[in-house]
Amino acid sequence: MKIFLSYRTADMDGQAPFYVGKIFQRFSQNYGAGNIIMDMNIVPPGARFDGYVKGMVGQADVVVVIIGPQWAELMRHRAKEAQDFVRAEVEAALLLDLPIVPVVVDDTVMPTPSDLPESVEGITGKQRFRLTSGAELNSQLGRLIHHIDAAVVAIPGAKAVGPAISVRPHREVKPKNRGQTSMIAWLGGTIIAATVILTIATAYKLPAHKQVPERPDRDPTNDYLNTIGDRMVWCLPGTFLMGSPETEVGHSKDEMQHQVTLTQGFWIGAHEITQAQWKLVMGAEHESYSDAMGTDVPVTQVTWGDAVEFCNKLSQREKRNYQLPTEAQWEYACRAGTTGPNNVEGLDLNLLAWHEGNSDGKLHLTGQKSRNYWGLQDMHGNVFEWCQDWYHEFGSEPATDPKGPETGEFRVYRGSAFDIGNPYHRSAYRSWNKPDHKAPNLGLRIVALPQTRPGGAAPTTAGTAKPEGPAGPISTRDEVIAPETKVRFIFCPPGKFIMGEGTAAREVTLTEGFWLGETEISRGQWKAVMGKGQDVPNRGLRVPVDQVGWDDIAGRAGFLAKIQSKAPPGWQFALPTEAQWEYACRAGTSTAYSWGDQFVDGKANVANAPGTAESQQTGYFESKGLPTGSTMAVKSLGANPWGFYDMHGNVWEWCQDWFEEPPSSSSTDPQGAASGDLKLLKGGSWSDAESQAKSAARLRYFPTFQGKSFGFRLALIPKP
Repeated sequence: MKIFLSYRTADMDGQAPFYVGKIFQRFSQNYGAGNIIMDMNIVPPGARFDGYVKGMVGQADVVVVIIGPQWAELMRHRAKEAQDFVRAEVEAALLLDLPIVPVVVDDTVMPTPSDLPESVEGITGKQRFRLTSGAELNSQLGRLIHHIDAAVVAIPGAKAVGPAISVRPHREVKPKNRGQTSMIAWLGGTIIAATVILTIATAYKLPAHKQVPERPDRDPTNDYLNTIGDRMVWCLPGTFLMGSPETEVGHSKDEMQHQVTLTQGFWIGAHEITQAQWKLVMGAEHESYSDAMGTDVPVTQVTWGDAVEFCNKLSQREKRNYQLPTEAQWEYACRAGTTGPNNVEGLDLNLLAWHEGNSDGKLHLTGQKSRNYWGLQDMHGNVFEWCQDWYHEFGSEPATDPKGPETGEFRVYRGSAFDIGNPYHRSAYRSWNKPDHKAPNLGLRIVALPQTRPGGAAPTTAGTAKPEGPAGPISTRDEVIAPETKVRFIFCPPGKFIMGEGTAAREVTLTEGFWLGETEISRGQWKAVMGKGQDVPNRGLRVPVDQVGWDDIAGRAGFLAKIQSKAPPGWQFALPTEAQWEYACRAGTSTAYSWGDQFVDGKANVANAPGTAESQQTGYFESKGLPTGSTMAVKSLGANPWGFYDMHGNVWEWCQDWFEEPPSSSSTDPQGAASGDLKLLKGGSWSDAESQAKSAARLRYFPTFQGKSFGFRLALIPKP
């Protein structure tokens, strides 16, 4: 499938090329760089302008138009120019009746017909897709791709691009589906891509070289052979340069070289996990097993989830902590102190790896190629190996124990494979795919984390008298609760905290970790689950659902009952207990609010109803262009230290507990009264005074009451 990308360079205050470069890169991964047509702003000698534009646009299966805040104004301003490429591109797409996907950026308002020249006003009738430029851009681009595929499949005879049979690097030198794109279009796309990549790379120059300690000595006395015959190699803590310099052949901008320190040692498998080892742990042969290949080749066709399950079962079998390596652990072990492209300096690649040039297109037994300096084999070649991390582009700043972003769309794999050629067999080479992807050249290698470090105790909470809360959010997960509807959760580990305030302050211990929704449940999420919305004035589907009672949420036919079947194994959806709610709200703080003892304007949507005068909130919100006298869309204001939004204000949030007076002594895992007439709410709301939004503030109401500012936040708790 070919995609035409249309945008205005001057849009987004001149930042449009950088933004579109991100889109180009993501689309290239999915469709091949040669199938993305863009930036054809030079008409070949002798060609007619209108015919040239129409011909170029006509090659596309779909036209994606990027619309930023200045797009419509620029379209009107240049309406009289005979050779305005962007106007001509949209005109051609409308004339040819091609699928058009308008993509509006951030808070840009979709133009109306009166905003545009008559020749392009037809674009306003197309279904638009909103894309934000923040941290969620990558996952949103994935949804945009699904949107585009659906638009093209809707055309008789059209087909979307299917998944590849085998993993291939996303930065292919030779894209597979270049098709019949003209050389002019291809050069145009290539030149702009190179320009964008050069711009990004220039913005992130590698700092002056840092002195990196010498390669840590190997300590083979700490190696061990596990129960499935995998030799586990001990890697001491250390510092190394991760990524590659710009001068390295094959270097990509997402390999920005930077200094990384690993403060904890770990063991890593000397070889990739084999078919025989898979069967020992999982109890059955893997689907990729074949008699022809035997049991001593790497297991393949495993998804990221399959690999994690293998680690979990091996952990249970041996009472050790096995997991997939982080990217940093993998590259540290692969390099074994080296800084060049390959992990054995000066060695011919044929002696080091099974690759496209020597593998005869097939897998080989593990352990047949040269070891690196720490005794590991097949770190280059044979099969790719899943890592823990979500994919992200490296920065240039030093990092300590990096684990990648908290969430994402793609998981990383490392190491290259038997059917991949140079320059991909490098220590720094990275690739990625969706976690459910599997391929005949994709497997795994495992690491083990110590309970105690050789030569010193490893950090552990086992047996400690006072478990502590984390310094920040531990991890996130997305759970589907309805078609195309997810809730993002943040994990809250076991811990102790001071609950309540004044004479009601007491120590509370939570012995089990739980997940809590990053935001309040929105009207859109409610509608997707319950099949109906609310007949109230509406600021859109991203504002919190309100006017819902406890029974509407947790009753027999309520929200929780409708989504419970979608809970992950071993967990259940629930309302948080009051203790869980306040623990997450405080996020390690002991002050009145999660930011301090004094209220600060703009920190929470409170005192925002007509006639309230406790603070200057209404005037403050008006000055920032935020709504007054109502709820706000989730994430309109900042998060607390653990990443939760609107724990203070917006809407009151129902909790699981029946109301009871606070106990006078410490407690463990409090659940509230065994029964009662009133249920608890926490957090305050837009129509209440700021004092009602304190971490310790409480409200109680009948469970059937549908308050004008009553909503909720979803929890995910262990099953009893």
